Amino acid sequence: MEPEFLDPGPDQPGQPGRPGHPGPPTPGVAAAPLPRPFGSAAPHTPAADRPARRESVGLLLMLVAATILPVVAARQTLYTVVEQNVVSRESFAVSAWGDYEVAAGEQLAGHAPRFGILLTLGGAAFGLLALMTARLLLGARTERGDRTSLGIAAAATGLVGLQVGVTAAMTLQIQSSFAGYEEAAGVLEVRLQVGGAVWLSLAAVLAGGLAVMAALRVRRAFRGATSGY
Repeated sequence: MEPEFLDPGPDQPGQPGRPGHPGPPTPGVAAAPLPRPFGSAAPHTPAADRPARRESVGLLLMLVAATILPVVAARQTLYTVVEQNVVSRESFAVSAWGDYEVAAGEQLAGHAPRFGILLTLGGAAFGLLALMTARLLLGARTERGDRTSLGIAAAATGLVGLQVGVTAAMTLQIQSSFAGYEEAAGVLEVRLQVGGAVWLSLAAVLAGGLAVMAALRVRRAFRGATSGY
């Protein structure tokens, strides 16, 4: 009698299996790795191409504050004066736009220095930087955000210098006016109070300085994303 060999089938260990249906792996033999798909193995995440979004939002908030504060300061009171002389009592206020608002006494002719023009121009320039930040940095990729944030920091530094100069000029104008009122003939008493324009202008200087620091932080975040750290 001739020996008969039986086929154990594709599901038995050590058998190759049917085409398209591989059998179970053989014990002690490592399975072949599956072929990798073409392209990058890691999924593409848009957030990875747009780093420093949180820092850019902080920069945008500081630029918005630096925009609003000087514009509001331009319409506020620069100083108020209460003057008592031998004839009457006069009281008036001077706005940052240079207008006189007389509460008691004779109407004053002319106008004071118009610091409000420079304040408004500075605020408008900060507003332009805020628009650039919203347009470029919040959606910028790494290679463009580094240069953009550096340019914004440089421009904001110049605008802070302008704001400091305007604030210093307003302070000197107040001191000069107070000295002139005291030295006027027939004046018995002069009381001068600094208005809100000066304090808002100082707040705008602070907001602008914080915007410069925030822009440099954004640049460091972009450079860190470029270097991989």
